Amino acid sequence: MTFDEKVEFIRSLPQFRVIPINEVRAIAFAVKEVTEPADNTHVLKKIDSGAFLTLTQDDINKITREYPELAAKLT
Repeated sequence: MTFDEKVEFIRSLPQFRVIPINEVRAIAFAVKEVTEPADNTHVLKKIDSGAFLTLTQDDINKITREYPELAAKLT
């Protein structure tokens, strides 16, 4: 999945529809596409290909340091 595809996909999720695009782009930059999520990751969504879009706790910390209002949506 390309960066732009990740942005569009994340933007389509209900919890991220109303947040500013720069915040969606920050999430898309950090999100990883994996086939099997690790125990210490936060799964945003399982996508049609069977893969998962995930964030590590470190990714979430970095994003919420810049955009504190996203903490509730990412945890």
